[in-house]
Amino acid sequence: GNSNEFKACFKLNFTVTYHDADGGNADVSTDALDYGTTTPTAPSWTRGGYALSGWTPSPSPTVTADVTYTAVWKIDLDPAFSSKLITVGQLSRLTGSGTASGAQADKLVTMGQLARLTGKQAPAEDEKGKLVTVGQAYSVV
Repeated sequence: GNSNEFKACFKLNFTVTYHDADGGNADVSTDALDYGTTTPTAPSWTRGGYALSGWTPSPSPTVTADVTYTAVWKIDLDPAFSSKLITVGQLSRLTGSGTASGAQADKLVTMGQLARLTGKQAPAEDEKGKLVTVGQAYSVV
């Protein structure tokens, strides 16, 4: 017999994009990447008051498909500011829950108030009266 053999070869090229939804950096895309090549290095973006904490989804070591990795930012507090006690007015601005006014705005926030204002789990009874630092407030908001 006479047999004919056909081979189909496909060259797959993909695009990897690094995207910044919140920080204002322009997308960085690399086109025409072959399947299995090393994923391009992520850009080292900066954003005032924030630190780049990673990407979502987490970048794959190799290219296997078209993909967009989105920057994940966390608030980067100055350590000197982070340890200061937070007032009711500052917390209401941080949470976007309206604005406290007058004498109330200048009162320091306790752990119990923080739980009520943010809808987070109430602290242990012996923790409720402790004052909250800016850093603690940012970590739960």
